Amino acid sequence: MKGIRFLLCLCFLQGCALQSYLASQVDFLLEMRLQSHLDLYYKQKKMLAQDIDLWLGKQKIYVPEARDLLVSIDPLKPQPIQSKIERFLTLYKRSAHEFNQLLCKYLSQLDSNQQQHFFGKQVDDNDELKKQIAKMNLEKLTERVEFFIGPIAEGQQSILKSFLPYWQKRSRDRLERRLVLQTELKRILTQAEKNKEELLNLAFRKYVDSSFEDPSQLVSFLESLASTLTLEQTNHLLDRKTQALKLLNSFNQSTF
Repeated sequence: MKGIRFLLCLCFLQGCALQSYLASQVDFLLEMRLQSHLDLYYKQKKMLAQDIDLWLGKQKIYVPEARDLLVSIDPLKPQPIQSKIERFLTLYKRSAHEFNQLLCKYLSQLDSNQQQHFFGKQVDDNDELKKQIAKMNLEKLTERVEFFIGPIAEGQQSILKSFLPYWQKRSRDRLERRLVLQTELKRILTQAEKNKEELLNLAFRKYVDSSFEDPSQLVSFLESLASTLTLEQTNHLLDRKTQALKLLNSFNQSTF
């Protein structure tokens, strides 16, 4: 979700006090994001706020596992990346499936007017994603990588260039998966008479599980970059790791 990605970027870029404040507002951000897409009625919005708080509270159970994964990442020591990617995907998929269960609860309750609003928002999101795909070039990929490791060093540009087609294809594939998912969601919402929530959950589960079916190219990309990190880049990456750990701690201490 765009709102969550924006929040995480802010948390990384700001000081500890603001990190704590932003982490404590993630429930409000999620509520506003979902409300903008679902156009819920008053009672539904009140229930949604409660369900989001319950979901966030449950995510705290996974904080120790996420912290252990972050701590284990040490660019100063060569280590297999494959296992860390698999651990991250396990965490991601588990939280995504649980969040989608919450989302499907409210999707299944939408009346015809709310459904049309939701379908319109999907079109808007697709248009935004198409713009992002069109802008995915070497400069944009460099910008994303530099967020984590700092300025690209001599020789690393060739690595980014060689993997650019992979990242461009990932963006296109994401759009294709979204279109397939949205077609299925529309079919369920407008045609299914029974078990809407269950059918919606199955559609979202299939979408999430298909997102990283084969992470081998991602692993190759990360391994290629890791083998060329300069001392300055290593220190920059360690700073990002420290910020991520602080963000986890701020989230864990927040009350929802």
